Amino acid sequence: MQKVRFMIEYACFPLWLYEESTGQLIGPEVPPELTEYPQVLANLDKIQMIWDGLFIDNGVDFGWNGFESEGDKRAFVALVHKTIEMLHEALDGTYIIIDDSSHALRHVDDPPRVFNTVRPRYPRSQVTS
Repeated sequence: MQKVRFMIEYACFPLWLYEESTGQLIGPEVPPELTEYPQVLANLDKIQMIWDGLFIDNGVDFGWNGFESEGDKRAFVALVHKTIEMLHEALDGTYIIIDDSSHALRHVDDPPRVFNTVRPRYPRSQVTS
């Protein structure tokens, strides 16, 4: 069975596919089954947009801006959890879903202080549908 990983990273689409036969990471990609679930795709795009907006990245500085309010933070966490539930509803039985959201969500309350500024960027515009 193919695996899909939900993982929030700066400047990367939050859904990552793995090759079924080898287990190798394919990259950020939309499983064909999700085309029938436009709300899931919209949520994934929104999560990426919100997460990217939490950082400053102007070519000189890279750092954490954080949320404008506690309400914004709670709404984001709720959106992530709801989207994971929707992924399970849409893909269970055809994909093993790996939830790696805790890696990013722990930074919501305890922002990272040091960043690796050399990272690949995989926006949805480069992701195949």
